[in-house]
Amino acid sequence: MTRQDQPDDKISQILTELREQGEVLREQGTELRSQKDELRHQGVMIEHLTHQQQAILEIIASMNTNMQKLATKEELAEVSTDLKIVKAAVTDTNMDVRELQQRVGSLEATARA
Repeated sequence: MTRQDQPDDKISQILTELREQGEVLREQGTELRSQKDELRHQGVMIEHLTHQQQAILEIIASMNTNMQKLATKEELAEVSTDLKIVKAAVTDTNMDVRELQQRVGSLEATARA
């Protein structure tokens, strides 16, 4: 090899190394873009989950408000007792009405005769 060939070989070698390094950098850039896209996607998913959690919290708060409006066991037991008393009173009243109807019927029959 002559002296002139040596610098050309070095330049060729340097250019080859630069090309290889350029390819490595391009691959790394592509990988970084992919990672950036993945991070962006994860951010969107986290935001979506946050909105869903907020919606669930609102539903739970609404359910809690509705539950407070419901009757307690004690209140229901009191209503049940009251209903039993009302049923007994209605039964007694019905018997009184039948008895009065019979008496009125007897009185009317006597008045006609």
